[in-house]
Amino acid sequence: MRQVQRRLIAEGAALATVAVWPLVFLAPYTQNKIGIGNDFLSLYFNYKVYLLAMWDQGHFPLWSPTEGAGFPLYSNPFAQSFYPLNLLYLAYYKVLGRFVEWDYQILTLLALSIYGVGLYLWLRRLKTTTSIAVVAVVVAVSSLKVTELLRFPNAAHAAAWMPWLLYAATLATARRHLVAGSAVFGAALLMLFTAGYPYFIVYAVFLIAPYLLAMNFSASRRAFMRTEPEPPSEKGAYVAWLGGGALLAALIAFPWLRHVQALMAQTVDRGTPNFGYATGHLYGSLSTLGSWIFPPAASMEGWYYFGMATTLMIAFYLLCVALRHGITARDRLLLALLVGWMAFVIYFTWGRDSVIFTWVWQHVPVLNQMRVWGRMNIILVPAIALLLAVALTRYVEILGEPRVAGSSRTLVLVFTGLGVIAAMTLAVQYFLYSSQSFDGYWPFYFKQSGDPGSAIWGKPWQHVRNFDERRFLAYTLAACLAFIGLWLAARKWQRASLWRSIALVVFVAISMREMFYISNYQWMHPPSKKIPVNFDPLALLRANFENPRSISGSATLSYPSLQYGVGLIPNWGFSRHVNVHLRYFKPDGQPRPEISAVEAAAAKRFFGADEKAERIFFTQRLGHESPLQFLRDADELASIAQNSYQVDYYDGDRLQLTIAVTEPCWLTFVDNWDPYWTAEINGNPTTIDLALGSYKAVRFPAGGSKLVFAYKPPLLPSGAK
Repeated sequence: MRQVQRRLIAEGAALATVAVWPLVFLAPYTQNKIGIGNDFLSLYFNYKVYLLAMWDQGHFPLWSPTEGAGFPLYSNPFAQSFYPLNLLYLAYYKVLGRFVEWDYQILTLLALSIYGVGLYLWLRRLKTTTSIAVVAVVVAVSSLKVTELLRFPNAAHAAAWMPWLLYAATLATARRHLVAGSAVFGAALLMLFTAGYPYFIVYAVFLIAPYLLAMNFSASRRAFMRTEPEPPSEKGAYVAWLGGGALLAALIAFPWLRHVQALMAQTVDRGTPNFGYATGHLYGSLSTLGSWIFPPAASMEGWYYFGMATTLMIAFYLLCVALRHGITARDRLLLALLVGWMAFVIYFTWGRDSVIFTWVWQHVPVLNQMRVWGRMNIILVPAIALLLAVALTRYVEILGEPRVAGSSRTLVLVFTGLGVIAAMTLAVQYFLYSSQSFDGYWPFYFKQSGDPGSAIWGKPWQHVRNFDERRFLAYTLAACLAFIGLWLAARKWQRASLWRSIALVVFVAISMREMFYISNYQWMHPPSKKIPVNFDPLALLRANFENPRSISGSATLSYPSLQYGVGLIPNWGFSRHVNVHLRYFKPDGQPRPEISAVEAAAAKRFFGADEKAERIFFTQRLGHESPLQFLRDADELASIAQNSYQVDYYDGDRLQLTIAVTEPCWLTFVDNWDPYWTAEINGNPTTIDLALGSYKAVRFPAGGSKLVFAYKPPLLPSGAK
């Protein structure tokens, strides 16, 4: 009984450690000394606080009228509208009565905690010892590929559930855990599906499908699990139950995912294959090398650096396997499976430099509409963590070997093997450093040399600006000397359990000391500011309906002002609106030089971006070729008719107008059309036509009328015009 209690206490302590570790290691964010930069604020935080404030008022917003001249919100993956953990966020919002940037930083770190707990449970299921599992998880969660995701909260939360899929697939191999494993598998898939980063759903297939295949064969299953479950699940039952869990998750998430797909088909550069777009962010052989030994040489979009202690430890294990030093057939098979799979994934992410990628891009739908393939390296993290766990296990076994048992061979292996590996690594690192083989992200985004104004951020930023890349060489040497020194000490003072514990502590200390700055400061931003909590989005939407729109600015929902905008961001927004906008304005909102001042002014007025801030126009006809033609028609009609309107209600999803027109005409609401917008005149459905190919217009008879525009997406998308 006491033994069981001790095991339970140890497991509880281990789980608590990996759960709180992200808050500890990423203390600059936890303590609000720095904020998360890149897209974290302009995209994700703005959407989250808007959603929570709307939900708090009892309204579930479906359409976002303040961005890109109107854009769907419910199917926009940036908003994560249907992610179940939003309920936790809403409870947080209601209890604290606020949701500021720092709050969202903390809740984004929660994704890393979820990831760590799932990874720990998986490693423990593979018979990894508690202490080594904790060490492997702590290092993995601190790695650059995991911490890099903080700028994309939806990606971080999508990745968080990948280890849980591995854990569930492993758990279900035991007949007595088949149902539980299937339930966890389905729940984790549902979380992944709704987390708001569809790319990771595709990437997860490359991770989970091979692993499920491995779990279906006794030899490969034993390679991962060391021993067969007693009794194991039958193959048919295993496939059926896990397939059932996956099918249920897919059925629940399918309507939303289908709407996301339909939205992407209407969005710039997302709906049609474009090889240049798909391979625009290169992640090649140099980035792969940098991800193992010298991060400045790797693109931040895909780097997965675990620290030099991890690289040397895994390299040492590979040497043990090559020399068959204390290695079993099971170890060799596991290594072959892991390394073979990792080599495939790594080569695939090289994009246009990969023959495999090029063939797949040409022949496989959906995959040819994705980009930044270096991000797929997130699926390597569990495999690297497992390799690290196996390597650490072998190393601490060597520390516990008696002096007489293979002493001379081990001596050669430790001294010569580690020495040669470290020497070769140092030579390559020095070459990369001396030749300034730095990816463009490193000097501009990490060290911020491209932004002199960042100096006002203070001391933390200066530490990063003064970062010396020779540190990586120093940590290579430190890790090598530590591993050799620990072996010598263990050989002299033979207390195996003591030196195993010391070795793990030293390993973590070296890794965390090395990783601290690059993991914390890779997407640095000034600390969070406290924004007033009395945010009333419905009132702001209505108040700003009559204020000028921004012709440039952010093309996404703006918080806290909720200023309406028609601006653009690259590779986003309805293609039909983007085409109209770019005909008259450059991406920064400045008029195109080939466009006359009169045409530019007309386009600005049409978009409601001048002092008149018009949203509603009356014209005699439809089918104009330009805003100038459209406004000449509107002004001509205004000179002969007394048309007017009054806004009775507006919440973004529903616009109610009282209309008075003295003769039949067209009413245009300069807000993007979508196939799920409906219109009623005096309670009778009417057709919505498109002005200038993108904006809502309806035909009106003379007299007084009530007009209602309402956004009503169906359960499944019906397509677009």
